[in-house]
Amino acid sequence: MRFGHLFRIFWAVFGVAAAAVLVLATAADGLIFALAYGSKAGSYGGQAGDRHQAWLVLVYILAAWAFVLLGMIWPAVRWRRRGMYAAPET
Repeated sequence: MRFGHLFRIFWAVFGVAAAAVLVLATAADGLIFALAYGSKAGSYGGQAGDRHQAWLVLVYILAAWAFVLLGMIWPAVRWRRRGMYAAPET
């Protein structure tokens, strides 16, 4: 593969960027949980909806974490077994 090394670098950068976005999304969901569960039940209108939304977003974030981690680890293991991390000599 002619551009294999460039593709692996792009793949790693994409993985780090995806992980950074997921870290921010996880922090945002933490804020939703803090708002929804930090106050006593019934203290504001829509609190039950916020609690449901917090759990729903958490499930989506966990699925995204699994997808990103598996999508980054599986090719990395394959490339390491094949010795494809070395840059091509020119």
